[in-house]
Amino acid sequence: MNDLFANYYEFFYTQTSNNFSTTLYDLGLYGTIGIVTILVALAVMAIFYFAINSSRFNKWYHWLLFMGITFTIVFLFTYLHPKGIALDEGYDEIGDNLFLMFGLINGLVASVYYFALSALFKRWSTNCSTTPF
Repeated sequence: MNDLFANYYEFFYTQTSNNFSTTLYDLGLYGTIGIVTILVALAVMAIFYFAINSSRFNKWYHWLLFMGITFTIVFLFTYLHPKGIALDEGYDEIGDNLFLMFGLINGLVASVYYFALSALFKRWSTNCSTTPF
């Protein structure tokens, strides 16, 4: 899984400074981050369309709120998890800004996943099938 997600993430973000991409690959973090990103987007989408599924909660701004929740969860995980593991493994030379930028990019990727999953699964929701479009 690490190879699959490494190719995917490095297509969007390759950082040669301080070997950031190489470090993430060597620590096997791309696979974990990729799977967590997909699962979080899927879980938040399922909560919105199937767990809440309320006629009072089917507005576009509620959907956007849940997209923001997806972004926030994935950003925090992508920023904190690799940073903690890299520090534990002795990669102290990697700057905070690299983890921050990677977290922001992955948060945007999670938002795209959330949008795509919403387009696929919204038709099976009884009350929110027209949200957001």
